[in-house]
Amino acid sequence: VGRVIVSPQFHRVHHSRLPEHIDRNYGERLVVWDLLFQTAVKDTDVYPPTGIQDFDRSALETDAGDPGLMKAFLLQTLYPFRRIARSVLRSPKA
Repeated sequence: VGRVIVSPQFHRVHHSRLPEHIDRNYGERLVVWDLLFQTAVKDTDVYPPTGIQDFDRSALETDAGDPGLMKAFLLQTLYPFRRIARSVLRSPKA
């Protein structure tokens, strides 16, 4: 994790306000694209300010390990479908 699948910290750099992180870490799920196009920031200890409200250094990284990261990955992947399902269920019947 973090070398193949994008970790929360890897993605945090994408939202960084620091000039050295502009146009970096574009990969949404896989790190390979940033490695291929040389846009990866590989420093795993950097926690830049983002301007985005988030939790304290991501419990997924520090406590839950790989199972927590996989759970978050699946929940994020399914999230749009949950919203679509709710929208369909709330729409008036024809």
